[in-house]
Amino acid sequence: MKGQEYKDWIVDKSYNIDETKGLGISALKQFIFLTDTSNNIVISYDTLLNKLDTIAIGMKVCYMNQQQSKVIMPVYDRDSIFVYRGSPDYYKFSLPITLDKPTSFDGLSIRDFALVDQGNNRLVINNMNEYIVVGSQGSADGQFNFPTSVCLHSEKYFVLDSGNKRIQVFDKKGNFISSFGQDDNLMMPTGITSDRINLYVSDPEKNQILVYNGNGELQDSIKTIVNRPSDLYAYEDQLYVCNQEGHTITILRKK
Repeated sequence: MKGQEYKDWIVDKSYNIDETKGLGISALKQFIFLTDTSNNIVISYDTLLNKLDTIAIGMKVCYMNQQQSKVIMPVYDRDSIFVYRGSPDYYKFSLPITLDKPTSFDGLSIRDFALVDQGNNRLVINNMNEYIVVGSQGSADGQFNFPTSVCLHSEKYFVLDSGNKRIQVFDKKGNFISSFGQDDNLMMPTGITSDRINLYVSDPEKNQILVYNGNGELQDSIKTIVNRPSDLYAYEDQLYVCNQEGHTITILRKK
């Protein structure tokens, strides 16, 4: 697939990971991190050595993120957040709030972040050690129905409200700002990332990646070079994509 083009995007590299069924993805240097909720493991893939390692066993992690060379892992079946700092060093992150099936985490530091508490249909924000809880089950502004992922972009949190087929936007105090995506026929958006310019949303049921600017305006969609993308991660001018079909990781870059 290398060199294949779609609009402004080229498939730079593609990897087959037959040993696992990836759901979430992150990257750091030559390493790609994948979550596998079918086998309840998290793996790392060294692209230089072509080596696959398991870094967590018995943990159902949906989506994860990188913070200062640490992998932040919301553990769905343990209602906890774990931090991985390199094998075999990982620890549980203490929170003053009880979680129920956390799925996603993003922010600048352990004092400045937001996480998706899916079982409670809410967003938990840590604003400089002030914890703010946003949302409940529903379809009104600020409510959620099966939220999946959160992304910090331009000092705002963008939350995939998958059951309501929209993206909601909040400030760091948890105030609702806006929502968008309702007119773009979203089906089940699951992953979101930012390259500090645009936001990228994966929708495996729609089999697309949708590209938005910070105002929620659709800029582009990536279709034919992905295969039911479940998650994606922007890193060093590239877009790492985890495809549900074909056990593949696709790395995209702009022309």
